Amino acid sequence: MYFRDNSYSDGIDRFMVITVATEENEALDRFKESCHQNNIPYKILGLGQEWTGGPAENGVLLRPGGAQKINLLKEELRSYPDLGNHIILFTDSYDVLFFDGPQEIVKRFREMESPVVFSAEKTCWPDETLSEKYPITMSEYRFLNSGGFIGYGDHINTIINKVTVGNDYDDQLYYTERFFESLEGDKNIVLDHQQELFQTLGDAVNDVEFVDGVLKNTVTNSNPIIVHGNGGAYVKEYLQTLYETAFGTQIIEQPITYEKSNYDFDKDIIIGLFLDEIVPDINQTFDHIRFLSYPKDKTSLVVYYSNPKYGYKVNKFKDTYSHLFKNFEVYVHDVDRIESRKKFLIDSFDKTDAVVLMESNHIFRNNKSVQILLNECDGVISPMIHHEGTEWVNFDIDNKELKKDYRTYKQRGVWDVNATFGIHIILNDVIPFAVKSLKDNNEGYDSGNWDVLMCENLTSMGYNIRLSNTNYYGGII
Repeated sequence: MYFRDNSYSDGIDRFMVITVATEENEALDRFKESCHQNNIPYKILGLGQEWTGGPAENGVLLRPGGAQKINLLKEELRSYPDLGNHIILFTDSYDVLFFDGPQEIVKRFREMESPVVFSAEKTCWPDETLSEKYPITMSEYRFLNSGGFIGYGDHINTIINKVTVGNDYDDQLYYTERFFESLEGDKNIVLDHQQELFQTLGDAVNDVEFVDGVLKNTVTNSNPIIVHGNGGAYVKEYLQTLYETAFGTQIIEQPITYEKSNYDFDKDIIIGLFLDEIVPDINQTFDHIRFLSYPKDKTSLVVYYSNPKYGYKVNKFKDTYSHLFKNFEVYVHDVDRIESRKKFLIDSFDKTDAVVLMESNHIFRNNKSVQILLNECDGVISPMIHHEGTEWVNFDIDNKELKKDYRTYKQRGVWDVNATFGIHIILNDVIPFAVKSLKDNNEGYDSGNWDVLMCENLTSMGYNIRLSNTNYYGGII
């Protein structure tokens, strides 16, 4: 799974977007970028899993199917306490964009006065014969679309657990069946016929345009927030046009610019993974490294741990996946954090082009993170990492207004900061100075502040400690 923030809360309910994607690609990057631009918290289920919901190409089903999304959502909601106070927005991922933030989404959902709202489209899919069962409406957007729905968690949980289906069952048919049951019973599902929240583009591209920078459906006279490109190649191209129109013209101040189109994959890296922080599930720590797209034949992995409870899982991970990496080593250590980081840096010097120091609770959830950061690094750099659901981020800077602008992506770029925590990329030429920084002037720094010690001493030597928020990189577990 892949997180960005834990939830949004307006003091009444919590709000969260949940989606499903089994592989990273440009379409998923586009989805995530639209979330980031609108400060939308989201969770991606299924990354790295095999898609068994029917044949698909580039995230588009080639024939009815898709109920794997239902079953992943079922599993996810089992872990949610107090579902009645959660507003959950479930959407497709590869062909969905957001054009406003949580506050407006929640507001419009409440105005619809229904515990669950599904998007609506002009085509009755996957069974056209069911069109006769739908109520007549004044809108052409008459039929349920399962690519987007929003509701209180307890109501959604009841809907998805009503009937057990296999992964290859059609998810839209499943929700259509539940909608018909609702019509005959408690009427707890309504469709967004006027496209107030959801805009489906199937047979509707000509209905939508930008007017004075705002997305508008000129037929229903609404301003949709969530756009779903359900349709063929032409619809997907139009969705991309909407994306470029909405987000491609934004001017964002950046102090340093970098060419991001041609990443250098020639650098060897050594990842030093330190399991000093206790995390709920150490498998997440291992998995995010395994799913990084930087070439494994250029990546060595060194794992340091002292807690015996990690021994079994560390060795199991090594036995299963060490063959993927250029080199894989494990060390059981009994020294403090300063000494263990020094050892790693000393052992790595002149054996690599760059090292990546990683704490066990800081997770890359963008699998392109390493190549992006290497492309931006001229000495020492860290990705901006959020502690989801809080305002904490992994850097310090004296100017609190700037810190807020960086944290919220109001300003994006590569920035000089006082200190960074959790993940550090250091080029080989700087390693000796990083080692020296951990040896000198360390009075008053305990082991847990090794990163502050390193950053402050490197700064005194004339090195810039840099933070990148050019992309969303990850979070904390």
